[in-house]
Amino acid sequence: MSVATAGTNIETEARARAYHAVRFSYDPKRAVVWRALCRYLQRFVDPAGSLLELGAGYGEFSRFIQAAEKHALELNPDMATHWPSGVRPHIQSALDPLPLPPSSLNTVFASNFF
Repeated sequence: MSVATAGTNIETEARARAYHAVRFSYDPKRAVVWRALCRYLQRFVDPAGSLLELGAGYGEFSRFIQAAEKHALELNPDMATHWPSGVRPHIQSALDPLPLPPSSLNTVFASNFF
């Protein structure tokens, strides 16, 4: 990684932290909505398979969906403190390759990802 790239990553991470602090602060009341969503969406997720929550934020999807192996990708490292145990964190840009073998994910989920 070049110095220029490292500086860009630090700036991007800072913007992600600011976004979560100002526009998307943690609210435990969202759990009601995520439980209902996951009850509906579970039919599309193999409970014995592997899952990636893309742009995981606070990890609500990973918390309430059933999958044998869970991964979460997020740019803001502060979000990982909210994730349930057992979720494998990938703190990186979604533009960078994931450190996972090809075809190793059964489901990829994204909500409000931009």
